[in-house]
Amino acid sequence: MPSDADILKALTSALQDSLMVVAPPGWAEVELEVVSTPEGLRVKALSAKGQGGTQPPPRPPLNIDLKEEATRLGEGLTELTRILANHGKSWEGGKVQVVRGKDFTDWKLLLPDGSVRWFTRLLQTELEALVFTDDLFDLLRGTERAFHSLQGAFSQKLGSTTAQDYSEEDQLLSLTGANAVVRAHAQLIGSYSRENFLWVWGWAVEELAPACCEKVRRVCAPETLQPGLSALWRDHFHCDEGFAWALAAHVTVAIGARGLVRAETPGQPVILLYAVMENPA
Repeated sequence: MPSDADILKALTSALQDSLMVVAPPGWAEVELEVVSTPEGLRVKALSAKGQGGTQPPPRPPLNIDLKEEATRLGEGLTELTRILANHGKSWEGGKVQVVRGKDFTDWKLLLPDGSVRWFTRLLQTELEALVFTDDLFDLLRGTERAFHSLQGAFSQKLGSTTAQDYSEEDQLLSLTGANAVVRAHAQLIGSYSRENFLWVWGWAVEELAPACCEKVRRVCAPETLQPGLSALWRDHFHCDEGFAWALAAHVTVAIGARGLVRAETPGQPVILLYAVMENPA
């Protein structure tokens, strides 16, 4: 069974992930104003300082609702303070200060007089293993414009479809349109469960023929565990569906596909995302 120290470290990592989503890009220091409510702690306000005269980059295309992520941030702080209270360190809201250094990020819960109630530090190796990182944001920004161009042209050629079928043997995706069935070679990028909000990369499914996702696997490079890109090499993780689409959009561009298809079966909670490698015929 994990110790409270282990749980606190995991909670801080989850808080860091949420903060990376809601804070403005390029932040060096963030202050959260946290209030206590009947439902637990909630983030009332966020202020941030940038890195001197450096022009901050635009927000990456994460497709995540910032208000919902701020709520998750409050829920994480609620759980963290519950554990701290068990060790005699009660904290019922106030200021949270987060500072990024060159090789670390510090989290502090502050008392009304400005003194520190609780402090922890995430080191660079821990930060590089998180889902939301500056390295990932740079990747998503780098392919955002190309994907929108590709997907716009692809959607126009494809039109609306009502059903999909995928052949593992020859990696052919069949799409049933209003007047015909069109087919094209495709790579299965991954699956998303709306039931438990779980994203699973196609290459992580042992039962799937390797050829169905070999190009995707090459981009994700799970064998190398590249720092700052764990969203690509983790087998699976919980996230919003919009973020799963953002990852799939990046991969679609990276493997030279023509477009991205979202396939679902009525009544089923699992959504499949395919990168179509050629214009449907």
